[in-house]
Amino acid sequence: MLCITTTPAVLRHLRSLIAGNLDSAQGLARAADCSRSPALARTLRACAVTREEFAVELRSVLKALGDADAVSVPTRAPRWWAELDDLAQRGGDRAVLNGVLRAESWIRNAYNAAVREGGADELVDVIQRQAESTRRVESHLRLLREVPRFLSE
Repeated sequence: MLCITTTPAVLRHLRSLIAGNLDSAQGLARAADCSRSPALARTLRACAVTREEFAVELRSVLKALGDADAVSVPTRAPRWWAELDDLAQRGGDRAVLNGVLRAESWIRNAYNAAVREGGADELVDVIQRQAESTRRVESHLRLLREVPRFLSE
């Protein structure tokens, strides 16, 4: 077991990030299925895999901290993921990407809150690394939204 002192608030943030990453992984995979652009679909599927890996890593941190709830973190299935099919039909890939970016802003904010909460250096390092990756992905997706040839309408 890791010898890290933590607080209930840090544990709540970790559980929230696990749930958010699992939700994000499912939503990104669904967005990939809704996309008409093979290139966008590949990008979204790769992002989904990364989010699953982040959830696994955070879950192992919780287990190492001795958190009995690490195995059964509930997910929320945010409504914006449920809207993807409708978005795809109404506005094509650009609308799907806008829906994805709305969800990405939620997870970015969750990471920012966890980083502000702090904790042991080892824990903060994991959260900051994942947060930075999440910010890069969001920036990349915003850029893709501006490249017409990348999106199918």
